Amino acid sequence: IVDGRTMAVTSFRSVSGNPTHGAVNTNTNRIYVTTSGTNLAVINGDTGMVESPETMLDFSNAECLAVDPSTNRIYVTHSGVPGYVSVIQHDPPSTPVLLGTLTIADNPGGLAIDPVTRKVFVSSSTTNNVTVIDGNDPINPLNPPTVVNVGIFTRAVAVDAVSRRAYLGTTTNSVVIMNADTNAVLFTRVVGTT
Repeated sequence: IVDGRTMAVTSFRSVSGNPTHGAVNTNTNRIYVTTSGTNLAVINGDTGMVESPETMLDFSNAECLAVDPSTNRIYVTHSGVPGYVSVIQHDPPSTPVLLGTLTIADNPGGLAIDPVTRKVFVSSSTTNNVTVIDGNDPINPLNPPTVVNVGIFTRAVAVDAVSRRAYLGTTTNSVVIMNADTNAVLFTRVVGTT
């Protein structure tokens, strides 16, 4: 654990397996860490202690995760064909609850949440599709995720709530820029060379 003000390491916490990805809920002061792609560890930011049971939400091939502090939901991508996203509700001091899973584009990777609309943008490293989940009601079968063809494989995702843009890093040195409200692809920009 690193003090964000001084950048000094203050302590170490053991979690099962190897930590792979992490995200923070600034509302509840909880840190979520996927470990070796199979478990979700929850660290209490107030105490610095790992909350148990750590392996309650056992799932396979976990890739990335993102937290929506307005709803206290955690979204975890899982690689594979097809890919899927786990939607977890965590309202401390209750234990995390798996609300359900959503089938999405193959081999999802990065994801980001729009703090204005609650949309969750999910990349796919082996298809030209980006999946957009309505975070207001993510598990409703009458409101399935939207699939947007962006014409290229994507990986990293970020959302700018002010400009209303979603940015998707591709596997070919470019960034796809989408309108975060309409899901329309606006343009693609080259950002490097191979």
